[in-house]
Formats: sequence, C-alpha cells, structure tokens
Amino acid sequence: MYVTPGKRSPKWEGQPQLFEGVNNRQIMQRVADKLHEKGIKHLFTVLPTDWHDVDLDERVAIANAYQREFKTFGVSIHSNGVRNQTVRGYEVFTSPGQTQADKVATIWAEEMKKSFLNLRPRPDNSDGDFDKEAKFAILRKTSAPWILVENEFHTNKEAAELLMSEAGQEEFANVIVRTIERVINEL
Repeated sequence: MYVTPGKRSPKWEGQPQLFEGVNNRQIMQRVADKLHEKGIKHLFTVLPTDWHDVDLDERVAIANAYQREFKTFGVSIHSNGVRNQTVRGYEVFTSPGQTQADKVATIWAEEMKKSFLNLRPRPDNSDGDFDKEAKFAILRKTSAPWILVENEFHTNKEAAELLMSEAGQEEFANVIVRTIERVINEL
C-alpha cells in the first residue's frame, strides 16, 4: 500500500492512524462516483484505486496531455500536517499571480464555507483573494488552471476523525463536486 513517509497523523489511543494518500484517494473515489452519476467527464493524474505513488512530473505530463485534448481544470486533494497538533482549518493553493485558478479557488472556498460552518478558513488575502500562492509543480507546470486543496489538518485529532469519517469524506467530496459544477457553469 502506498503511504508517503511523514504524510500521516500521529498515533492517538483508540483511533486508527490516518495516512494522507489513502484518505485523499478515498475522497477522490467519492468525487469520481458522484461525477459519474451526474455524467460529468473526469480524468485522473492519480487513480483513486492505485496505491502506487505517481511522480510529480508524470502527474504534470498527464494533466497537460488532457489539456491538449479537452478544456480542463484540476483539483489536487490533500490534507495538511504541522507539528502543532492544535491547528485546524482548510486552505487552497494556486500558482503565483492572478490566474483562472484563483476563480476556481474562490468557488471552492465558498463551497467549503457552506458545508463546514465550524471550520476555520486559512486564507491569504494579501492579493485580494482567498487562495495562498505556491510554486508546487502541479500548480505552476500545468497548462490548465489547477488548485491544491488542503481539507483540514490530519495532525489534529478532531480533524483526523472528521477526515476519516464517512460523513466527513462524503462532505469533502460534495464540496469538490459542487465546485466542479459551478466552474463548468460559471467560468
């Protein structure tokens, strides 16, 4: 089974350990099922059923190949981790500068706020919008707009419980699906 070292929750008594790659794929599978039910075409750079790691440059190449064939945008699903186990909240990243991805990130943040009223958004409003900017390969090397979402902090016990729960995974998936639907209809 694929699990990147360090990308996991601490071991808390009475709670299974969260492995980020596994959890991301579980949410991704829910997104895929929902999109399939709605008849919305979707493609993956990492398959939700494949536990092997896919090199970042390979993910970028796959995304760019899709972009040449279809008008696309991308969502990279993650959860965050820090040493301070009290930190909670959600974040979204785009490439530096004002791009179409900023609009996608704003839509995702609006949908998160609707679904998770008690979770704290962790925005960077310094450039007039919600998203944080980063030079992650999937954001800066892809030809289509991409966002990277951080659904909570898996290093916080309550957040990890939410991320691993059926209800939590279902709602994180619903947020992404609503974001996709809005992007298709609005942008």
